Amino acid sequence: MKTLTKAYDIIYHTALDHNFPTAFICPYLDLECDVFHDCLGIEFYYELLEDMKDYANVEAYEEGLTYANGDVVLYYGCYFESICDNNEDEPCSRDCWKSAARFQTDCYNQLWEHLVGYIVHYLAVPAITFSTYPTSARGATRLRDEKLGNEGVSKDGLLTLTNTYKQIAERKLNKLKAWMKRQHDCGACDFSNVAFIQSCSQNCQQPIPTTGRTWFLKY
Repeated sequence: MKTLTKAYDIIYHTALDHNFPTAFICPYLDLECDVFHDCLGIEFYYELLEDMKDYANVEAYEEGLTYANGDVVLYYGCYFESICDNNEDEPCSRDCWKSAARFQTDCYNQLWEHLVGYIVHYLAVPAITFSTYPTSARGATRLRDEKLGNEGVSKDGLLTLTNTYKQIAERKLNKLKAWMKRQHDCGACDFSNVAFIQSCSQNCQQPIPTTGRTWFLKY
């Protein structure tokens, strides 16, 4: 399924460790559409999907190769552009790589710099929850590292952590809305197809899953 957000976006733009297993992230990427329903509008979400650049012919990053300025590679599901010649660094290095443009429209690329922070903190919540309490045929268990003696956080600790992510997401949303309104009002970008711009309302809130997804907020 095509999504705006990739697993590496969540690792790259949050406090998750770079070795965090993407298997706990990928199943929830499609939930990104939830963040558009109440504030930005689902129609705008599909417009962004349609505007995404086609990198179908881009090859995966290969360790040991030297890349030139402007080369684009695929790395953990995301596309990175080299900003140096004779580049031998991995794309996770910010010195010689940047995220490749995700959209064809320049305003949408500017928007993504603000939007991605909101989406990734929203999507990190279920990933953290199910990595902390993995579920098998015997039910949910708390993660424990027998070798190091580390034990997963308590229920209250997990709730504190996930609530922090939700609070960060809400603050990111407020900054995103303010930026979009400034850009639209000054004529730099046309966001007239965005729901909260259309309604001239600043009252949209971070989405809260309804009864069918109460597991997303209660642990």
